[in-house]
Amino acid sequence: MAKFDWKTYLRKMLYVLALLLLVLLLVFLWDKQKQQICEAIEIEIVVPQDKMLINQQMIEDSLATWYPGGLVGLPINGVNIFELEQRLKAIEAVIDAQVSAQLNGILRIDLDQRIPIVRVYTTETTSYYLDILGHKISTKAYLAARVPIASGNLGAGMSKKVYTLAAYVQENPFAEALVEQIFVTDEKELILVPKLHSHKVIIGDTLELQDKFDRLQKFYKHGMNKVGWNEYKTINLKYANQIVCN
Repeated sequence: MAKFDWKTYLRKMLYVLALLLLVLLLVFLWDKQKQQICEAIEIEIVVPQDKMLINQQMIEDSLATWYPGGLVGLPINGVNIFELEQRLKAIEAVIDAQVSAQLNGILRIDLDQRIPIVRVYTTETTSYYLDILGHKISTKAYLAARVPIASGNLGAGMSKKVYTLAAYVQENPFAEALVEQIFVTDEKELILVPKLHSHKVIIGDTLELQDKFDRLQKFYKHGMNKVGWNEYKTINLKYANQIVCN
């Protein structure tokens, strides 16, 4: 007759007991959450400060419009989380929204904002943002982001080239620190206006951007520092392996 294994029996009993306690705890927490009153709303917007289009106050104003009586003071289980997330995602500048109810009564809203990379002016007074994914965002009712301005002859596919150049500028620390404005000439050439200096940089098109900015950075370091920053009005990078200054 096999000997009864008390150790194995006790281990199994402890496992079952622990599982039962876990289930009871989850049931208790679930019941407590259903009874929980919304004590406050916490809003977190994920976006670099200089690229911010929306802020906490703007979201609070939207909530006040959607829920005239307010959410604070309502039972947490009375808030339609899915509906609130869909309303937040419908905001043009928002790419994603997550809403969660915390056990302490906090209704937490986490927003991912679209990252603008350039503000495109179609006329002197009409403009829109392009985000890093190429999505258009109206400038109306939003904060002003610190991004390069694009203007000039933006027809016939030049908007796509402006987006390509702006996306490169966004990802390249040297270019981002340099570029204030992107201008498209009537000849469909791209020209950059630096933030700090009076000259213009002729890029031409969006081919070989890495090489062009590498040449410009080396020229700034080894050329302009010697001849002076006001020596030239234009720096032309559109020709391969050349820098033409006037």
